[in-house]
Amino acid sequence: MSSRRHWPSMSRICRSTAINSDRSSPLKRRPGVALFTPRRMRRAWGLLIGGWALIVLGGCTNIPPIAKIGLIAPFEGLYRQSGYDALAAMRGALASCAPPGMALVPLALDGGADPDQSRRAAAKLALDPAVAAVIGPLDLAGAAAAAEILAAEQFPWIVPNLVSPSGGYPFQPGPAALAPLAAALLQTQQPTLTRLLIAGLPAFWRPDDLGAPIAGVPLLLVDTPEAVLREAQTGDAVLWMGLPEDGARLQNTLAALAPAVPLWLGPESGGPIFAAHLAKPQEVYWLIWRDRGYNTKSSSEPAAGVAADLAYQATCAALAALNTGSPPQQPVWEVAVFRLNADGTFGPASRSVSRSASRSQ
Repeated sequence: MSSRRHWPSMSRICRSTAINSDRSSPLKRRPGVALFTPRRMRRAWGLLIGGWALIVLGGCTNIPPIAKIGLIAPFEGLYRQSGYDALAAMRGALASCAPPGMALVPLALDGGADPDQSRRAAAKLALDPAVAAVIGPLDLAGAAAAAEILAAEQFPWIVPNLVSPSGGYPFQPGPAALAPLAAALLQTQQPTLTRLLIAGLPAFWRPDDLGAPIAGVPLLLVDTPEAVLREAQTGDAVLWMGLPEDGARLQNTLAALAPAVPLWLGPESGGPIFAAHLAKPQEVYWLIWRDRGYNTKSSSEPAAGVAADLAYQATCAALAALNTGSPPQQPVWEVAVFRLNADGTFGPASRSVSRSASRSQ
């Protein structure tokens, strides 16, 4: 007869459970087994050295700095298409003109073709330390408002329509180059004009030395469309430098009250918005800055392609200013003349436009 088995003392229960077990706890080191064996030590040292190598090599990797190129353009409202065209042109410039060793991303803000909104967008870009350059606003009134913020900054700021007539762009925009535009108009317009009225140009961008006649024709700056209607007389022509919608309203009024006075459009003033706001089809001409190397035949709408190419050239000029290692390649400018077609697009015009052809039909 076997002896009775004694129950174990409850004072000797395992640490891990209240139920006694003959199996040792996994947290307990078994007698005679070393905690740090050579194999375990080699594995630990391997993990430690591998982690250290990853940290050191990762820290030595040449990570290019990321810079933002700001774009102030309309992305909502009537002029939104011009903003998206400019953004597409900027992306192309970032792909082809980026300095080596620099990662660039566009930062597009809606200026709305409105001075107050453009000023707020400029203030946001000025507060971002990663912004390396700013392109725009596209309209001169918005650019004049943005100048209150951006003129004090140290990075390149370029307005696409404010070119340097001698080539390229200035580091920051200066007065509008009216003389070459006026000279192209006077060379094309026949017969010779008596006066050329320049309207729609914000005072901030007016040159100080615009008193001298060009080709014997005096230039007269007027502030508003109403002033144009008071001043215009037979023998005059008007160069509109403001928004396309306002230019179309002025043309509609001139066609009714002063049909002998032709209207010409400055670089920002043409395009489909102007054509859409005309009361009836009319003979109108658009002057645009164009790089001599630009292939007009590459676009189904040559004038729209030239206008978008200005944003491309402006972005490349800003990137060249950031790249101090190589001299920038400056575009050589010419004034291209485009004529409004019956379908609302602008096509290349002949170099000679008679006065009768320039009248409203």
